[in-house]
Order: sequence, then structure tokens, then C-alpha cells
Amino acid sequence: AGEKRKEGRALVDNGIDAKDGKKAKTSAISASVRKRQNILEAVAREWLPWHTTKISPKHAKRLERYVENTNHPALGKRSIDEIEPRDILDILRPLEERGLGVTTEQVLQVCSQVLDYARGLGIIKHNPADRLNKYLRKVETKNCAAVTKPKEIGKLLRRIDELEDSSLPIVYYLKILPYVFSRPSELRLAEWREFDLEEK
Repeated sequence: AGEKRKEGRALVDNGIDAKDGKKAKTSAISASVRKRQNILEAVAREWLPWHTTKISPKHAKRLERYVENTNHPALGKRSIDEIEPRDILDILRPLEERGLGVTTEQVLQVCSQVLDYARGLGIIKHNPADRLNKYLRKVETKNCAAVTKPKEIGKLLRRIDELEDSSLPIVYYLKILPYVFSRPSELRLAEWREFDLEEK
């Protein structure tokens, strides 16, 4: 009885009516359900919470935006096994044309990770996003100007101390930043609970 129950459960899991054995009809239904589950958007939304457990909430939010870009109407509603490299390039080119080189690379990276996830699930055998970055323009990065000599740093700090005509938050922001050596955005978005004023 236990074996029969297992067999019946396996049939139901595959969309087959175990009682009537209506295999042909229910196979077609299960195939359409599988197709609906295997569209890029559905797989991307399944991949996102699985992946974001390993990263910071801030990075997770950024990743969510890239997933939205990946779920472009022309691509997000497509079944993954129908997606070709050209289809992916078609959503990347407009980003590239707008001068969003870094965003273009990150959207490609997310797309590739989602498709790798689909490959791991056995939905596809090959990742159509593999090695597509060689068909994108190389992103030119520029180093930001920085004050590195001790005398120049001293001069900069004195000028910050003399600031009077700027808004108060900006003045204090500039005064605090050299003491904490955080990234600018970390200080800008800091919350009061992150400061221990008693222990200074």
C-alpha cells in the first residue's frame, strides 16, 4: 500500500491524474505549467532570494534593480530554453548606448547567474549569456583625484575647519569623514544608533 501511495504521489507531482490515468491530457497541462515556471522572470525571482541570503541588504536591493532590468518585457516573459545570446545582447545594447557601461556589465552578470541557476536546475544545458562580455565595449575607468601628501592633507583639513558658508550637515560630514575612514555613502546614510556618543 505504501509503494502504491508513493507511485500515486509521483504521478500527481508530474501532473498526471493517478485515479483515472488521463495521461495525455494532464501531461499537456503539466508541460504548460512547467513552461510557465521556466520563463526567465519566474526563474530570476526564484533565484534572487536564494542568492541574496549571502550578501548585504544594500547589495541585495541593487541586485533587485538589475533583475528588473534583466526582466525586460522582450526577455522576461520568454521561456529560458528559447533565449539566444542575441536576445541578451538586444537588452544590453541600449544600456551601453546610454553610456551605462558598468550597469550593462552588472545586468549581464546577473543574467548569467540566473541562467546558471536554471542550468543547475536542469532547465537548460548551456548558458546563452556565457562570454557575451567580449561583445560589449570595454568600460574605461578613471581614478578619482586624491590628496595623498601629508602637507596637502593638512591644508585640506584646515580649509574644512574654516568652512562657514556651507550648510551645517555638509560641514560636519566633511569634518567627521577623515576620522572614520568609511566610504562616503556609509557616513551619509549612517543612523544615530551607529554612534556611541557616551564612549565617544
